[in-house]
Amino acid sequence: MLTKINPNMQIYHDDIGDFNKLITSENREINLFCSFTYITPNYSILFTLNELKKFVENKNYKIFIVIWDMNTFANPYFKRLCSSRKISNPTSYIDNKIKELKGIMLSMGFNSNQTAIYKSSDIWKRMISYKDEDLFYQFYDVLSQMNIDESLYEQRISHLFQIPIDLFFCNYFHKLYPEDTDHEIDMAFLGSNKEVLYKTTRKLMLKEGLIGFKKPLFAMLKKFPYLINNYVMPEWNMSKQSIKELLISCNLSSEDISCLLDYLGEDIPEIHKINKKKITLILSDILYSYLQKHKKSFETYSGESIETEMINISKKEEIKKIGEFLKSNIALEILLLSNGNMTVTQIAKALSKSVATISIYAKKLRKSGFIKTSSDGKIKRTIKGIKINFEFDPSK
Repeated sequence: MLTKINPNMQIYHDDIGDFNKLITSENREINLFCSFTYITPNYSILFTLNELKKFVENKNYKIFIVIWDMNTFANPYFKRLCSSRKISNPTSYIDNKIKELKGIMLSMGFNSNQTAIYKSSDIWKRMISYKDEDLFYQFYDVLSQMNIDESLYEQRISHLFQIPIDLFFCNYFHKLYPEDTDHEIDMAFLGSNKEVLYKTTRKLMLKEGLIGFKKPLFAMLKKFPYLINNYVMPEWNMSKQSIKELLISCNLSSEDISCLLDYLGEDIPEIHKINKKKITLILSDILYSYLQKHKKSFETYSGESIETEMINISKKEEIKKIGEFLKSNIALEILLLSNGNMTVTQIAKALSKSVATISIYAKKLRKSGFIKTSSDGKIKRTIKGIKINFEFDPSK
């Protein structure tokens, strides 16, 4: 039972009353959670982000994206890339993908100040080490009460862990990341294929008294066809021919094609009069153009200066290192002046220091990833600030 708010987006029926109250009565930001596995800039990710953008457009939302890096490491396509040595350092690959995803979202028009991205492995570590409650035990208790036949309908075994833990992330996020928010997640943005597990988990958490309210509320995407062949999905680095071959291999139904066209924002007149093979070829051209449009937008945006979000630090050694580095008044002043409008020489003049002295500190800041130098010699910060959490130290 769902209530539509646009052709591809629905609010779970049981939540519509609470949803209307939430968006009309809250003055604060509404925290919204969305999780997925990200390996390549594929059509599924772009569909999800486009619908998410429509959903939060001109509204006071803070978006918390969780990339399931643990799923990525277990993905056969990812393993194939590692074995072929196309990925030499899996951890660095994931970190670069987070930067890529952030760039994609910014190129789509998401507000940088209202968007944050996390790795599931980092949240897991915080949840397990949380001191005030045994959250892992609570999660296991909820998991043990699930009916497998119901919960695993059209799901992988890994989803039996991933989706319930998503709900724990949502309800305890403000405790696990107090430096980022002071209240729980209000809404979860999910695919309708995850509906059963999300509803079952929330119901059990309410039954066990782990939550005293119906949160998060559920906003669900209309299910779209899962296009995959040999663990490869259509993504923007593929050729038009490769995408055509992949779509042909999927043997799409008329309903599948219609749904994909809805997500692509395309309408083919008298589509019922065209044979399925020709429609599939037309669809592959449209999908290729869609992917290339997003790629071009991303590349154009990436050519500009993109600031990262606040850096979150919880490891003792990182805190000590940054503390020792930034205790220098010169380093701090350089960071404050690194707005993209001044060169090393101009900063030296503003601080009444020698160019040699400023160059030494600028080199250290650049090496640490705090600043970068443009082609015209201007210095610009690559971070907005630093947040330190003293509760969690994943290195323990």
